[in-house]
Amino acid sequence: MENLSYWYLDNVFNKAQCKRLVTYIKKNHDGVESKKDKPKDLQGNVIKNTHTVSIRYKNIKKYLGDVPDYIKDINRREFGYIIEKLDNDSCILNTYKEGDSCGWHSDASNSHLFDCKLSVTIDISDKYEGGEFYIFQGGERLVSELKPGNLIIAKSYVNHRVAPVTKGERNTLTIFFNGPKMRWV
Repeated sequence: MENLSYWYLDNVFNKAQCKRLVTYIKKNHDGVESKKDKPKDLQGNVIKNTHTVSIRYKNIKKYLGDVPDYIKDINRREFGYIIEKLDNDSCILNTYKEGDSCGWHSDASNSHLFDCKLSVTIDISDKYEGGEFYIFQGGERLVSELKPGNLIIAKSYVNHRVAPVTKGERNTLTIFFNGPKMRWV
């Protein structure tokens, strides 16, 4: 369903599927995000205090079922981006423990060949408190639809943040859909 600046899908994964995916990624990831790679504010302060690991899309594809097809269909109908093949791209698992959060940021690419077009965040947590997801579009807006088993699809340039987790562990899988940079003739 659409909600102005993002789309969401309810119940793309059940509890067992979420747990299986988190366990698999934590055991088979490709690396841990270093402090120098974490988003920073304008003063250079790190704004993301989570444990983040990356994993290649092709290594988790079998766990995603029809989700990539849903995303591609929504992109085709609603966004119209040219999306590159994902197999060698990295996805990230953000694990937020009590007190962890992520400040305002947008998702981007450092490549001169492609841009990050869509950011897909899937809440694959069991249960937690706090950790609310907000976007900024004409003001701060709570995205109440992001809860365990659901996913959010947003244009990557939309600013967003995660409030501090107050209890439990919040796990989100983020898949970045890239496409060619806009070219001026």
